[in-house]
Amino acid sequence: MAFKPKAPNIQWNRFAILLPILVVAAIVVLSGSTVIDSGERGVRVTLGKVSDGPPLQDGLHLKIPLMQKIVVFSIRTQKFRTNTEAFTKDVQCVTIQAALNYHLDPGQVDDVYRKFGSDIDRLVIEPKVLSVIKDELGTWEAVRLVENRETSAKAIEERLRRELAECHVVVQAFMYENVDFSNAFESSVERKVVESQNALAQKYVTEQEVEKQKQAVIRAQAEAEAIKLKAQAEAEAIELRASAISKNLNVLVLE
Repeated sequence: MAFKPKAPNIQWNRFAILLPILVVAAIVVLSGSTVIDSGERGVRVTLGKVSDGPPLQDGLHLKIPLMQKIVVFSIRTQKFRTNTEAFTKDVQCVTIQAALNYHLDPGQVDDVYRKFGSDIDRLVIEPKVLSVIKDELGTWEAVRLVENRETSAKAIEERLRRELAECHVVVQAFMYENVDFSNAFESSVERKVVESQNALAQKYVTEQEVEKQKQAVIRAQAEAEAIKLKAQAEAEAIELRASAISKNLNVLVLE
């Protein structure tokens, strides 16, 4: 009996041919669209150039594979934290832990990307925050900084709000999370606080003693005035008695 080869499976051959085409098509479709979530904005970039028009809103956006990309920016509130050292006006070293709450201007993310790219924390936020902190701390003496921590933080916040607005960054709040001086300085401050408290206590004791002395003088003056008045009253009484006796004697002589 002669051997008869099997006929090729036409359906399988078709599937084998179509499979790569389907895979390529799926890749093209997936790479040709970008989903922008709520709280985000997109920038369409064509062959390295930012496309004209406003930033892309949330939703599904198509792009030309290999020619275009969509860079997505968050416009939600973000927190930038930093830990740095700086010097006060009187050359005291202080370690600062601080935080900045901010968000990008939704209508200007295309200009942000055009000027700074997508790494705005490293290129804009960090250097600006560090620079302003060092400048501001350099205007305060260490002891005054301890007493006016909130005032200093508010000054930094206002300056950052002005300067970062030029980069389309909206500052919401700046705060010191920790302000730490050297052990030697903190010990010195503690000694000064104790000395100040002791001085206030001594001043209070002195004032109390002075007040006691004033009260004693007032009492002595009052007693002296009372004795004087009593003496005057007695003298007047003696004078009246003497006058009365003298009149009586004159009456007896006449009789």
